[in-house]
Amino acid sequence: MSSSGQIRFINNTVTICDVSNNMFSHIPVNNGRHVKYLNISNNRFDNYFISEKRGEIFETLISLEVIDMSFNNIFSLPKLLFKNSRKLMYVNVSNNRLSDWLVDVSVPANSLKMKAFTLPRFKHDVPVRDVLHGLLWKSMMNCRKYDSTLVHIEDELENQWLKKQYPDIKTATWIDVVDLGSEGKWVSFSSGKTANYLPWDGGEPNNYDSSEHCAFIFNGGTEKWFDGNCTSSLNFMCKKKISV
Repeated sequence: MSSSGQIRFINNTVTICDVSNNMFSHIPVNNGRHVKYLNISNNRFDNYFISEKRGEIFETLISLEVIDMSFNNIFSLPKLLFKNSRKLMYVNVSNNRLSDWLVDVSVPANSLKMKAFTLPRFKHDVPVRDVLHGLLWKSMMNCRKYDSTLVHIEDELENQWLKKQYPDIKTATWIDVVDLGSEGKWVSFSSGKTANYLPWDGGEPNNYDSSEHCAFIFNGGTEKWFDGNCTSSLNFMCKKKISV
């Protein structure tokens, strides 16, 4: 079932909102102050943003860090569109009809660092190794090139299988587990689902310097997990959908 019309946030503590693959056409001014990750891909946003003059559409999304606007037939992104989203770092506007990219990247405190990243989800997966280096967000984008996501390890059997398959990996490798929404609440970034299997190394996660919110594996060759700064440049491993 799909939904249409307005996307309306209420005063709650939701931090991850995925309303992709629906028929939404606009976002009225409302309360979404806690939303950090918003996926509005595959909807009906086309010329909706063209008339934005004062940054009102995302005015209340003050915590927004990541937004996926792909596959919407969008024509233009006005200069002040993200005026109030000062934490915004990553935007995906792929597969639209953009003729104007006017967003003032000096407005958000961190500036927009990327224009492409997605939040795909799959049910059946097979690991695909890739030893390119990149930030967690860049790693996610690179996985997308293979029609895949960062690897999400769901149980001990899978964790040990990966270790046996790739005994030569001795350096830290990103996986699809983060606690960006709430400290200590580890979830799959690709799906938003709670990560119930968390084989941390001794003393982990330690959230060193209050800045470690993304998980990695194979540090020093161990299959145990560590938390790290999401902006660190590490190896990464992807999972790809297969037909069963």
